Amino acid sequence: MFNSEIVDLKGYNAAMQKSLMDKAFFLDKTDATVFIDFGCANGALIEYMRKLFPGHNYIGYDISKTELELARRRLDDGIVLTDDWDVAINRAKKYGGKIAVICNSLIHEVYAYGETEDIDKFWQQIFDSAIDYVVIRDMCLSQSANRPADPLTVAKVRQRTDLPMLQTFESQWGSIDDNQHLVHYLLKYRYVENWGREVAENYLPLTYEHFIREFPKSYQLEFAEHYTLPFLKKQLAKDFGIELQERTHAKFILAKTVT
Repeated sequence: MFNSEIVDLKGYNAAMQKSLMDKAFFLDKTDATVFIDFGCANGALIEYMRKLFPGHNYIGYDISKTELELARRRLDDGIVLTDDWDVAINRAKKYGGKIAVICNSLIHEVYAYGETEDIDKFWQQIFDSAIDYVVIRDMCLSQSANRPADPLTVAKVRQRTDLPMLQTFESQWGSIDDNQHLVHYLLKYRYVENWGREVAENYLPLTYEHFIREFPKSYQLEFAEHYTLPFLKKQLAKDFGIELQERTHAKFILAKTVT
């Protein structure tokens, strides 16, 4: 497994925070009052949610002790922050009320850095019988994205991008003449400071269709959206003069089936 260390943690977190409104899409779509932010990082999403709904209960879970320390500096002592999943889920149960676990830009990292047993454990954790809602937002393409890329779009990207970065990407993933590889590159080219980490990470391990196949029958799909991140479309138009047509992100809300 390759090195997952984030060289520029401040820059990485700042980039993640640009889409907080999009990441909080679920707040008006469930009746949950207890939220576990799985992979809470520096606590920015919890801080954002708490300002909107101060009466709810929030728990941050992350395996990075560095990120948890940043979250503790951001949030007050009333927020539970832990790297122990059992602590997170047991505290959620004690609060009472319906529980939602939030997985924002997380699942692709589970697949990128985890072994098979880690991936299996993750799915078991988030679909725990105590959890009423599972909220997912992540990057993914449709199966239909598997086709040759538009030649003019490829030419514009090659003309304007950083050549050594592109060469590094293509040596690992393949030519951007392939549409999937092109979109993969366009999703990550902005992360210059952490390029060594980002270029090695597979942003697109699951297709949109594969995501849906992973959902157990014990949970009902209540909301699904496959879309292009608006910020990304604007940035690509600015940097390369191209209009991205491919849908790059998905949002899902799953509710535990009442038996």
